[in-house]
Amino acid sequence: MNQKIKITKLAYLIFVFIIVNTIIISAANVIVKNGEITANDLVIDTSTVSVDPTNNRVGIGTTSAQTTLEVADTSWSSGAPYGNILQIAGKETFFNDNWGHLLITDSNSSTGNGGMISFGIGRTIGVDVAPFATIKSSYDGSNNGSLIFMTRGAGVNVTERMRINSAGEIGIGLTAATSNALEIGGNGQGGAIGGGYATVIRGLTAIDVNSGSTALTVEQANVGNIATFNDAGTPKVVILDGGNVGINTSAPSEFLEINGRLKVNLLAAATANTLCYNNTGVLSSCTSSIKYKEDVQNLTNGLNHLNQMRSVNYKWKGRDERDIGFIAEEMNEIDPIYVTLDKNGDVQGVKYNLLTAVLAKAIQEQQKQINQLKEIVCLDHPEQEICN
Repeated sequence: MNQKIKITKLAYLIFVFIIVNTIIISAANVIVKNGEITANDLVIDTSTVSVDPTNNRVGIGTTSAQTTLEVADTSWSSGAPYGNILQIAGKETFFNDNWGHLLITDSNSSTGNGGMISFGIGRTIGVDVAPFATIKSSYDGSNNGSLIFMTRGAGVNVTERMRINSAGEIGIGLTAATSNALEIGGNGQGGAIGGGYATVIRGLTAIDVNSGSTALTVEQANVGNIATFNDAGTPKVVILDGGNVGINTSAPSEFLEINGRLKVNLLAAATANTLCYNNTGVLSSCTSSIKYKEDVQNLTNGLNHLNQMRSVNYKWKGRDERDIGFIAEEMNEIDPIYVTLDKNGDVQGVKYNLLTAVLAKAIQEQQKQINQLKEIVCLDHPEQEICN
């Protein structure tokens, strides 16, 4: 009799436990919840796990899943674990790196399809979250595939920005990487490699090849400059699409144009012509053809200017080397045609090449004087050798 009473008490306790914790099992639903009954779903502890059989959705941390599986967590506070919503832990794969702890696939096995992960912001019940970034895989056939990185611009859909193909080659700004290890392409706009500023490469950059003769090739399709190197937005070195190179100028008119001073430490010996530069600053062989001249007049100053020139011997400042020549300021007083000026208009040098014409004129004037003296001498001494 006592045993029957004990069994009855045990059954009663089980019945009370079921009523208190509200465990109901029926053909339509299974509800496990403290004191509440929700139709047509499975809910554990308010919102820990929710099953919506009508829409075939499962929610963890939410009772209104918007997708097949939704995991939500808005209750995190400071302290470990630091922001983890989903954590996957597993042992190192048994065979090789072909298998991982998480596999995302596409049910469509056609070329170009593959699993993808999207990133968005916010959550509104009944409203789709528009992703602003996506990482997508692309099946290329024969178990080969690419990894695609996509972002959304203002008012457009997510667009491919970078791709790593099955060979490990990376294309940025391209829809497909080529045979180069890294290729950066533009889309009607300039690109940049930056490490601090958008248009500056900071740190050390090396380009090296183990074979072949070309270390770097830059190519464009006649739509702008081949290369531009700026300093705080100001062009310092420019290579135009026609091949002209400008240093400190953005519009070189020759193959090489330098807007500034040029320093040359050592010149090679040669038996060629002297080097000149024209009024536009272009270096060239010195010319004297009449086709380059106009308003040609006879030189009138020979001995007159020559007698005013002071020939000097001097030592250059800053180096132990003596030289001979003229003082530019003194030559300028004789005639400004003999000197060169800097960009500020100050006297700098002497046009020594012009002295040849002055010397020739002076010799001609001297010869005229000699001939006049000869006539006088020969009148009184016709027997002299110079008179015959």
